[in-house]
Amino acid sequence: SGNGFYQLYKNYYNDIGDSLKTGSFRVNKLCLPVLVQFRVARLLWMQAGVQYYGIINVKDNSNLLKDAKQLFKSGNTAGIIGATVHLGNADIGARALFDFTNLNNLNTNDVWKQYMFQAHVGVKIF
Repeated sequence: SGNGFYQLYKNYYNDIGDSLKTGSFRVNKLCLPVLVQFRVARLLWMQAGVQYYGIINVKDNSNLLKDAKQLFKSGNTAGIIGATVHLGNADIGARALFDFTNLNNLNTNDVWKQYMFQAHVGVKIF
């Protein structure tokens, strides 16, 4: 919760002088979606499924945290739901992704979950 984040996790910072405003870290992960697509109407298709992902790398170039790799669970599963409209040679669609499990790997009661929204536009070439 905004102002309380630093107070909750100050034991994980390298230096008390560090702050979230000046430091940053990057989490790289590999995602594998498994979707089922079914036709709802002539032009409309729905998608539903799961996405498995694992954290490959955590880059903490600011040296903000004591051990950035230990902050997050290494693997997770998320649900996906979406829709695509097929218009001739073009596709327009969107889908939402929501985590099933807590990403927080620390000894705290806080729940860290990810929610994403993806939109796409595609053109068939062949």
